[in-house]
Amino acid sequence: MELTHEEVERYIDQISSGSKILDIGDEVVLFKFPSRYDLMRARRLYDKEYNDSIEEGLLSVDKMKELMKDRNLLTPEDRRKLLSAKSKLEAQKVLLAKTVKVKANQDRIKGIIHKLEDEIRIIEIKERSKFSMTAETKAEEYKILYLCWSSAYNFMTEELLWSEFDLFLNEYRLVFRQNVISEFILFYGGIP
Repeated sequence: MELTHEEVERYIDQISSGSKILDIGDEVVLFKFPSRYDLMRARRLYDKEYNDSIEEGLLSVDKMKELMKDRNLLTPEDRRKLLSAKSKLEAQKVLLAKTVKVKANQDRIKGIIHKLEDEIRIIEIKERSKFSMTAETKAEEYKILYLCWSSAYNFMTEELLWSEFDLFLNEYRLVFRQNVISEFILFYGGIP
């Protein structure tokens, strides 16, 4: 991937400042990397949300794993298929790396790799979908919402986009809020 001088400079500025400026809808948003205090507070909110979720009856990840095993939600056949597909995938990747002369063979192997990746994805989605209903997931989502709120500023005024966390949670412009969250997740994860 070739970057222009300006793009390199922009990425260096983002990394060194811990911030990013972007257009979201009609607004120019400034993200600032969360302060140590915000990170501590987010961990505290995570713990509270986790405990509240357990009290409300949501299962922890460990309990969900037990339940899935007890109820055979991911069957031994699914597990066998998953292991087999992963093994075959690795073998095909090795074969692809060694097949450098014949383009037709490379294309055939790439097709097999895509098919195996799809098989793996289907089984993993079946398993992961259950984990979206755990106390950890709910707590992690709440933590991310808090960090997003505390990191999103109006570019011109450098004031928080929402003066209070509750205003952010109850934002009526749902598409705008979701776009802010999505962009924050990319920013927080270090993805340009």
